[in-house]
Amino acid sequence: MVCAILLCATSIMSSPSSKAKEIYLLSVDKTKVEGSEASSTLIIYDEKGNKRVRKLHILAHLYDHGKTEKKVIHFESPADVRGTAFLSYDYETGSDDKWIYIPALRKCRRIVSSENARSFFGSEFSYADMSNPDIDAFEYYLLPEERIENDSFYVVEIKPKNEESKENYGFSKKVQYINKNNHLQKQSIYYDLSGNKEKTLKVLSVIEVDKDAHKYRLSEIEIENHQNKRRSLSIIDKIELRKGLSESKFTVNQLGK
Repeated sequence: MVCAILLCATSIMSSPSSKAKEIYLLSVDKTKVEGSEASSTLIIYDEKGNKRVRKLHILAHLYDHGKTEKKVIHFESPADVRGTAFLSYDYETGSDDKWIYIPALRKCRRIVSSENARSFFGSEFSYADMSNPDIDAFEYYLLPEERIENDSFYVVEIKPKNEESKENYGFSKKVQYINKNNHLQKQSIYYDLSGNKEKTLKVLSVIEVDKDAHKYRLSEIEIENHQNKRRSLSIIDKIELRKGLSESKFTVNQLGK
């Protein structure tokens, strides 16, 4: 009888959970702002603690009744990256579209799905971290709840459904901690393709951008790579709502202008 109970419990824990996916989607929805404009700082630390600082300007807006977020990031400084730009179309389902503009070449280059796991301009963030992943590319598992700093958290394990998704996103699983009170992400732990702990992403602060709709941005995020001892910090210095932005601002032709 005891063995039967244990087998049943193991079966439940190892099966994808609709509740886990629901919790994850709630977390994503809490950060879906209709439109915003922000100034941001990206700080990249190497294994010795030396740092490089990037200043960014970011525009983002929801279209297709919230099913698509279009975002453009312009690098403003330092001089060696000024004029570089990144454009993404983040779809609720299906592969995202991404491009980068390289001023030295005066041309745009499309980023294909197999490049999602690559470093975002030398940081420990990946191209995939710049948008929400395709929700249907993963399976979601609900792990036992945990407490962090006196708050209770849902713990959702997210696994790519197949080998192609593993390769594209660069991890075998991600364990995400979501606050039970506000459904905001607190941290995520990434495991590499061999199943070893690779990175920890921590949300250090949030800001309520749209107080009427109760929508947030993760305003300070740190990601640490435990294998190469590097880390990166993304900080929103200033942000404001920008509703009704024209889609013409989010086109490949506008990237170099």
